[in-house]
Amino acid sequence: MSAFKAPSGPGTRSGAWVAMVLRMVRRPSLLAGTLGLLVFFGGAQVASAWHLTSVSPTSGCPGTEVTFTGTSFSGSSASVQWNNPAGMLFTEVGTTAKVISSTKATAVVPLFLSTESHAGTVSIDKSQTLPFTYTALTTCLKGATGATGATGPAGATGPAGSNGAGATGATGATGATGSAGSKGAEGATGATGPGGPAGKEGKEGKEGPAGPTHVASGVVFTLSGVASVIESNFSPGVNVTVKLESPGVWEIDATGLGAGCPFPALTPLFGNGEGFTVGIQGSGCSPGTNMGVTVDTSDKENHEWSFLWVGI
Repeated sequence: MSAFKAPSGPGTRSGAWVAMVLRMVRRPSLLAGTLGLLVFFGGAQVASAWHLTSVSPTSGCPGTEVTFTGTSFSGSSASVQWNNPAGMLFTEVGTTAKVISSTKATAVVPLFLSTESHAGTVSIDKSQTLPFTYTALTTCLKGATGATGATGPAGATGPAGSNGAGATGATGATGATGSAGSKGAEGATGATGPGGPAGKEGKEGKEGPAGPTHVASGVVFTLSGVASVIESNFSPGVNVTVKLESPGVWEIDATGLGAGCPFPALTPLFGNGEGFTVGIQGSGCSPGTNMGVTVDTSDKENHEWSFLWVGI
């Protein structure tokens, strides 16, 4: 799974990203979901046996992979609680982490709509919180700048011109103050020496590496037992399909993800005022061709939820 920096530079689709966010703001059900999300995460947390000692990196954009290090980790996945006080639509989001060992897990920073970088917190499986800085979305949408090329050597200095020889006037005799003697003629100005050749232009610096590729995003909507992807935004060559396996359980298949097998970032949406979570139940992957993920809701009911899939 690759670290995410919001798409930027030639070939990216940052405009489509912002349009998708604005469309989500205009949907009443999503706005209600945001208010429900604040209530859901505002409750007191139950003490956890998990102990979190560090996160790396300690700041990042949406889609950045964060490594959690600590003790007493267990299972294959765990919930992660993200808190960004500068979020415009919501300040707290819960996502799913992939547990690597009893001391290590990884998760992807979710999407917060914020115009400034701000210090927040993060915790895993109701552990103690640690500081985490959420980079402003406007900063994430900017591409990296290539290094400046070296300065070419200076050209050689031309020879100095010769001085003209001017005659000096005679000095008058000293005596009583009288009229001043006449000024001697000014010598001619010497010719200007030729200019030196221009120095060679330095080589152009290498172009900075391109940012991560935004692969796919969308909202899963289920009606009468049929699941559909709406509000979708897929990169060229990428396809995502979804199928309802049983109440509250979906199978998502994605093709064209590149060489890696990234996990999608999942966000629950609220359509009926009831709180729930959405997580990854299982997965399978064929690098470079296909990745399948089984997703379920905590109450095993059919709800709307969104996904953000970033390839490498």
